Amino acid sequence: MRLMGRVPRSRLGYDFAQLILLTFIRSHVAALGTPWNVDITGDRAYFVAPMTYTFKQHGKPVKETASFAVSLKRTQTGWRITGWAFSKQKVE
Repeated sequence: MRLMGRVPRSRLGYDFAQLILLTFIRSHVAALGTPWNVDITGDRAYFVAPMTYTFKQHGKPVKETASFAVSLKRTQTGWRITGWAFSKQKVE
C-alpha cells in the first residue's frame, strides 16, 4: 500500500498519511513480531501479532508496543486486508 503520493491506493492509506502529517510524526517504522494466533478457514484468515511502532514526534523519539489484529480475504490475486485493529499497550 502506498501511503504518500498523488493518488493513495486506499482510503486507509490516505487516512494514515493525513494522521502522520497532522500529528507531526516523522521517521516512522512498524515492525511485526511472530504471530500469537493465526486462523485460516477457507478464503478467510485472521491473525494477531505483537507490534513495535517507532517514530519521532516533534523531534522526540517515541516507541509504542501494541497488539495488531488483521482479518483477510483470499482473492484471485492474493490475500487482501478486510479489517485491522491496533491496540496500544505501552508508550516509551
